[in-house]
Amino acid sequence: MNASEKLEFERLAGRYTTPFNQRYNYTLQAELDSQYNQKLAEVQRGVNTYWMNEPLRTAFSTGHSLYVEGGDPRMLYGVGLTYRKLPGVMKGSGKDVGSGNIKLQYRKGKMIFSNNLTLNLFKAYESPYGNFSNFSRANPYYRKTNPDGSIPRLLEDSQDNFGRPNYDTPTHFGMRCSQTNETNNFDLINNFQMEYAIRYDLRLRGRFGITKKLERNETFLPSQHSTFLEVPIMEKGSYSSGRNDANGYDGDLTAIYGRVFNQRHMINLVGGWSIRQQRFMTDRYMAVGFPEHVTSPPMPQPTLPRQRPSAPKQHPAPPVSTDRAIMCMTADS
Repeated sequence: MNASEKLEFERLAGRYTTPFNQRYNYTLQAELDSQYNQKLAEVQRGVNTYWMNEPLRTAFSTGHSLYVEGGDPRMLYGVGLTYRKLPGVMKGSGKDVGSGNIKLQYRKGKMIFSNNLTLNLFKAYESPYGNFSNFSRANPYYRKTNPDGSIPRLLEDSQDNFGRPNYDTPTHFGMRCSQTNETNNFDLINNFQMEYAIRYDLRLRGRFGITKKLERNETFLPSQHSTFLEVPIMEKGSYSSGRNDANGYDGDLTAIYGRVFNQRHMINLVGGWSIRQQRFMTDRYMAVGFPEHVTSPPMPQPTLPRQRPSAPKQHPAPPVSTDRAIMCMTADS
């Protein structure tokens, strides 16, 4: 619907008429009539705002990859790099994804050594325009800017037909605020493996791997943000930071025996031992209370009002687990 159709729809739906239980509230009816006349005057001036072109854009993703491999009969190597930039449909949003991989293999006599290292980087950032639903609900009879070209903090500050406060927050004011909402991830995985051919029918294989994952999220909303319209002045503005840290290691040692007797009987024996341990730590911090025009969190209140500060939580590491397994299989042909 255009601006004229939307305003007429609201009028017919009773948006500007007091309900039956307040039919004698002439002050409220006069306020509703004033709201309607002001919006009607804007429509007659030609205001018909299309809000969907404010937060959206045509996004194009780009990607780059490189892989190099080589070696000789003893040494083999492979190196790979990948980077992708994925901008979001919402302006200012997107993801940056990168990864690297190094593979090495070395042979000497009856032994084979190999190592595989992988690094993953991920960064995501949200749009400063806020939620898309704000734009889809914005009425076309509102102006995007004030007569002086500034962006209004509120599109409307009035009462509804029940006398309750009605705040219609602007959908594009957030872009003028230095707000931050980013997530960063880092993964490291390294696996080392060794294999030794003791005999033609007996092999010994060992593997050891380490993993590390780090995730961090940071969100900052300045005190001018519309979220804090009805919040006490000492609680305007917020900053939150969270971090998840996980690391661990695992390994196994396996002996494999396989042999065929008389070209008819086959026997396979596998014996193994494994070890594994993981550790997790989570930190969460939140602070409120920032002066106006502050674009970073230097001196907020240490905690939320009426809440006690809490220390970072660390999940105790489980005991080291070990497993042993032996399997025997025979078959006749």
